[in-house]
Amino acid sequence: MCGIAGMSGSVDPEILAAMNLAQAHRGPDGSGRWVRPGGGAALAHRRLAIIDLTAASDQPFTIEELGLTIVFNGEIYNFRELRAALEQRGHRFRSSGDTEVLLRHVAEFGIAGLTKLRGIFSAAIARHDRDEITLIRDRFGVKPLYLAVTPARISFASELKAILMDPAVPRELDLQSVADTVRHLWPSAPRTMLTGVQQVEPGHAVVLRGGRIEADHRYWDLDVGRVPTVRRKPAELHAEIADRFRTAVRRQLVSDVPVGTLFSGGTDSTAITAAALEVGRLDHAFTADLGEELLGREGFESDTPHARTAAARLGLDWVPVAGGSADTTELAEMVWALDEVHADPAAILTVRIARAARSMGCTVLLSGAGGDDIFTGYRRHEALYFDRLLGAIPSPVRRVAASVGHRLPTDRSATRRAGKLLTTAGRDRHGRLLGLFDWLAPELVAGTLTTPGAATPPAMAATLAEVRPGAHPVEACLRLEQRHFLADHNLAYVDRMSMAAGIEVRVPFLDDDLVDFAATIPAVQLMPRANPKALLADALSALVPPEVGRRRKSGFGMPLRSQLRNELKATMDELLGERSLRDRGVFRPDAVAELRRLDEQGRVDAAYPLFAIALVELWCRTFLDRADTSRSLSW
Repeated sequence: MCGIAGMSGSVDPEILAAMNLAQAHRGPDGSGRWVRPGGGAALAHRRLAIIDLTAASDQPFTIEELGLTIVFNGEIYNFRELRAALEQRGHRFRSSGDTEVLLRHVAEFGIAGLTKLRGIFSAAIARHDRDEITLIRDRFGVKPLYLAVTPARISFASELKAILMDPAVPRELDLQSVADTVRHLWPSAPRTMLTGVQQVEPGHAVVLRGGRIEADHRYWDLDVGRVPTVRRKPAELHAEIADRFRTAVRRQLVSDVPVGTLFSGGTDSTAITAAALEVGRLDHAFTADLGEELLGREGFESDTPHARTAAARLGLDWVPVAGGSADTTELAEMVWALDEVHADPAAILTVRIARAARSMGCTVLLSGAGGDDIFTGYRRHEALYFDRLLGAIPSPVRRVAASVGHRLPTDRSATRRAGKLLTTAGRDRHGRLLGLFDWLAPELVAGTLTTPGAATPPAMAATLAEVRPGAHPVEACLRLEQRHFLADHNLAYVDRMSMAAGIEVRVPFLDDDLVDFAATIPAVQLMPRANPKALLADALSALVPPEVGRRRKSGFGMPLRSQLRNELKATMDELLGERSLRDRGVFRPDAVAELRRLDEQGRVDAAYPLFAIALVELWCRTFLDRADTSRSLSW
C-alpha cells in the first residue's frame, strides 16, 4: 500500500515534490521520483512496505530493457503465479515483490492482461520512448486514483489533497456532488467535490499523452443482470462458495509484515478470521468498543460482547479499541483525511482502529467489506422482497401509502424504516430502487440548495441504464451497491482513514474469483426466503460459531443522532448557522433551519443529511478557503 502521483505534459519538479509530500502518510517507509529525460512525464511514490521489504522493490521501479517505469499502490495477490508464467516466457526478475511482476505482466499482455490480476491496485506506467502514461485502477476501485486536467498538464495522485498542490487546478465546488452527498452521504464517481478533479473509474485504464486524455478503456465490468445465472443444488452452492472464500483469504494473507482483522464478531469478520487461522497466519483482531452508555442512546447493539465471545471460541489475540463520542477535532481530521465528504462517523472508528493496529506493529488488516454488497445483507435488500408486490398495486393506492410514510414518526428505528419504504411506494421501479439509498427525499434535498442538482443522480442513473430490462430487483440493487455504495463510499472511507495511519486494509469478499461466481447465482438463491445473508451464512457455517451465525446484522458506526444534539451540538450550530451558510452561498439558511426543526420534532429523519451539510461547510473551509491543504484544519 502506497501513495502515487505524477504528471503528463509540462512537468514541474517542485509541484511534483509537494504532491508526493502531501500524501506522505500513505507511505512512511520511503519515497522516490522519476522524470522522463525527454520531458512530458513524471512519477512520484510514497512506500508502505508490505511485500519484499528490501530496496529492490523501491519505487518508482524501472526496467530499462523494457523502457518502462511504474508507480504502484496496492497488492497483487497472485503475483507468484503470474511471475512463474512470465519466467516461462523468458522474463528474468531482480526483485521478489509484486511491483516488478505487475510491470512485466502489463508489458507482456497490455491492458487486456489486467483481467488476470487478482488484487487491489492503482498504478501509473510511463513509457520512456514517448511522453505516455497509462493509469490503471482495480475492478472495484479499492485503491483510489484522482486526476485533474489543466492547460499545462494532467496531474494525478492517490489523494485529492495531493492534486491540489498543483496551483493550476481550479478550486470550484461541484454542486451535483454536493446534492448527491446530502441525499446519499457521499459523492458518486467519476465526479468529486471539485469540478476540475475526477476519479479514474473502477475497472478502467486511462492513457495520457502530452497532457491530454488519449483514451479511457473499461477493461472489466461485472455485468450484474446480464451474466447468465445457473441454479444449483444448495449443497453444491455452499461448497463452491466456501472453497472460493477460503482461497480468497489465503491469497490475501500474503505479506512480509504482521496481519490482523477488523473484527466485529459478526458473520463476515468471524468467517475471515477463522479462515485465516486455518492457514495459521493471523496476529491480532481489533474491535471498536464504544461502550454501552453511548450506544444505548439510540438502541445500537454493541459489537463488543459478540466479538469477545467469538474471539474466545477462536482462540484469538483480541484487542478492543476504546472510543467515545466524536469531537470537533476528529471531525476536522476526518474531513481532511477523506478528501471528500462522507457523512458517516464510521470513518472515525476506522482510523481509531488503524492507529491502534499501527501502534502494535500490525500494518495489514483484513476487512469484511463487500460481503453484504455481493451476497446481500442490508435491510434494504429485505425491502426488495416487496418491490414486485408494490409494482402490481395501482398508482393511486401507492401514492396514499407514500403519504402515510411521510407522517410516520422517526424517533424509533422500526418506524423510520417503515416510513422510508412507504415514502418511495409512489415512484416507478427505478425510483423505488434509488429511494432505498436516499437519506433524505429528493425534494427536501433540492429545497436546501441554492442550486439544486439533477433529480436523479447522473452516475446512478447511468448504472441503472446498463441493467437489463426485467432483471430481478435484487440484481439491479446489487449493481447500485457494488458500483456506488461500495466503491464510492465504503471502500473509499476505509482506504483514506486506514492509510491516514499507514495501514493497508484488504477485502477478501471482493476476490475476483469469488465475485465472478456470485454473479452467476440467481437472486432467489442469493437471498432465499427473502432473508439477506442466509446463503452466505449457510455456506460459511463451518467457519462461524452458531451463536454468531444467528446474530442479526448490526451496522458499523456511532449513534450520530444523539451526538448531534449533545456533544456535537455547538459544532453543528456554528457550521449550520445562518451566517456560515449565507456566506458560503451553497445552502439556503432558512431551509436548513426548517430541516433541523423538523428533525428535532421527529417529523423527518434528517440527522445524517444535516451532518452532511455541516461537513460540506467544513470541507470548503479545509480545501477551498486555505492555500495550504497539506494538513488538517486546526480548530
